[in-house]
Amino acid sequence: MPCPTTIAVAEAVATQMLGNASLLLLWTEPFRIGDEIKLDAFEGRIEEIQTRTTIIQTYDGRPVVIPNADLFTIPTNACFQ
Repeated sequence: MPCPTTIAVAEAVATQMLGNASLLLLWTEPFRIGDEIKLDAFEGRIEEIQTRTTIIQTYDGRPVVIPNADLFTIPTNACFQ
């Protein structure tokens, strides 16, 4: 069984990585509102970029909330306006 301290450190590192991905997305602006992206099974237009998530609207009208960390860890295709 893992030590509670090890679990706490792992959670802190994961939180830090997620936060860094969000800040990196906001600072570098690899995507902008209106860009079209494809991430895994989801494809659509970026509607909103928040601190921790990006919201896209699929071509069939469904909103999809994507964690910003996924935009850096999962291969993403984009069309820029």
